[in-house]
Amino acid sequence: MNILHIIPYYAPAWSYGGVVRAATDMTRAQVEAGHSVTVLTSDTYNATERLIKLRETIDGVEVWRVRNLSNNLRAKLNLAQPWRMPATVKLVLRQHKFDIVHCHEVRTVE
Repeated sequence: MNILHIIPYYAPAWSYGGVVRAATDMTRAQVEAGHSVTVLTSDTYNATERLIKLRETIDGVEVWRVRNLSNNLRAKLNLAQPWRMPATVKLVLRQHKFDIVHCHEVRTVE
């Protein structure tokens, strides 16, 4: 099965708590079960830093990151603004045929 996860923050952005841990553990388990897993997330690492790599593979999971507009607003208002997310979703959907899309924290992803 081909699975896409859309989440505002993903490993190694552990400072954002349980949803990051839960999604990371879930995607690893899905890979171990033989599934093809892709994650679409932001580049936010913590309140002051960004992750440099915009595309990488972590434990067999293909990770695509889009730039978060402002880490300052993210930290102060808990507001993720991955401004290229809609265009990147379209690109990822053109490149892959997914059987399921799992959206984490839908109210957070703009």
